[in-house]
Amino acid sequence: MMQDSKLIGLLKALSKKDLAQLGKYFQFHYRKTNNAVVLFNHLADFAPDFNAEDLDKELAYKQVFKSKSYNDNVMRRTTSKLLEMCEEFIALNQLQQNEKAKKLALMRFYNEQGLDKHFKSVYRTWEKEQQQAGQIDELYFFNQFLVEQEISNQIFRQQDRSVEPNLKSISKELDNFYLMHKLKICCSSINYQLLSNTQYELPLMDELVAYLKKNEAKQPPIVCAYFYALLTLVESDNEMHFRKLSTLLFANTQTFHPDEQGDLFVLSQNYCIKRINKGDEKYLNELLELYKTGLDNGLLLKKGFLSPLDYKNIVTLGTRLQFFEWTENFIKTYSKHLNQKIRDSYYHYNLARLYFGKKDFNQILPLLNKVEHQEVFVMLDVKVMMMKTYYELGNIDLLEYIIKSVYRFFAKMEDLNMVQNEVLKFLRKALYLNDTELRKAFLKLKNKLEMLSEHPYEKRSFLYLDLISWLESKLSGKHVGVIIREKFEKRNAK
Repeated sequence: MMQDSKLIGLLKALSKKDLAQLGKYFQFHYRKTNNAVVLFNHLADFAPDFNAEDLDKELAYKQVFKSKSYNDNVMRRTTSKLLEMCEEFIALNQLQQNEKAKKLALMRFYNEQGLDKHFKSVYRTWEKEQQQAGQIDELYFFNQFLVEQEISNQIFRQQDRSVEPNLKSISKELDNFYLMHKLKICCSSINYQLLSNTQYELPLMDELVAYLKKNEAKQPPIVCAYFYALLTLVESDNEMHFRKLSTLLFANTQTFHPDEQGDLFVLSQNYCIKRINKGDEKYLNELLELYKTGLDNGLLLKKGFLSPLDYKNIVTLGTRLQFFEWTENFIKTYSKHLNQKIRDSYYHYNLARLYFGKKDFNQILPLLNKVEHQEVFVMLDVKVMMMKTYYELGNIDLLEYIIKSVYRFFAKMEDLNMVQNEVLKFLRKALYLNDTELRKAFLKLKNKLEMLSEHPYEKRSFLYLDLISWLESKLSGKHVGVIIREKFEKRNAK
């Protein structure tokens, strides 16, 4: 089928604007009678879906070659030629949008032609642009290395022995590029090892760490930031590595590219989560402070939008730490930064979560009834929260209904994790238990969840859904917030 071809796959990926530019490109560079151009004009009528029934090879062949009988080899060659022409346009278009690549190409050309004034003019513009905000991205040092190479070529071409070669600068930029990327790869590899239980050989990592410990002062901030990010993974007991990483990150928001800031933020966030999973609950506050600083610096806003996951996580942390007033203000202030499609649902959902933490149960159900969301885990959390709220309100008749609803929801899900399976088993029995039996079932579920909270692949379930503390509150008669605070104080006293 023509719809499955590489050519149609490529055309589908292009925007309406791109397709129009592509048509103009063909019009300017090729004759209208070119078979590949005629084929493009025919296919363009099927945009943007390219899935109509009459999008057919033989029909397309008739449009291009008119009265000639169908020849599959000719059609394949024409399609292949059009694909090649499209790829040529894309490559040129990408280069046209890449100002750095254009300037590097110009410097190389002017150098080869011996046009020194032209070369210096482009180089001065290059230097000025490199000093602008947010320029240090993954290719920054590599591009600087290429420029230094061109300067070196110019020096040697001029054969002026009074000018010192810039070999030190070439070496420095290449070292910076290597160090930054080697550190990033080491961080990614170690994180993947932790998630997948796969072992990677990381050659030169120990030597790299030893070298940077001796020569840290000579390194640019971005290299130092990734160095401390690596140390948070390989020397995780030393909290100073996290402090230095977060300090470097937020001190350089004007120079680091947003993509690098995002990567470093996630590495800082992962360190906090790792410490929380080990029982160091003071890192709940550290993680919240990290989020607060990210909000103040605009780091968490991508084109003005806050991710729903970050929004939810911040509410969870604020509620668990009982910063109720701050959290409510955050929910209301930052809801406008959520995607409009989910804004209202996420606002009501997270406000309900806050009220549950405050034990203001009468406010919760009206809010949860306004949540309309497609994400499975959000709706699962909504149903579990409804169940807990009915229980807290002592509304046994409706509790029976909601337990059945939550059970059916769980039962439909595939690939349940171990925590979800235990909750499902509990729900299966809960309807048929009296108060005494229900208390014993709570205790049994709590003990099983505590065991699972130490499991490497189940720990994350407890970071933002603290079922254990809620169960303890039911067994002890204490407010869930008091339970969380007692845990925090107990661990801090150690």
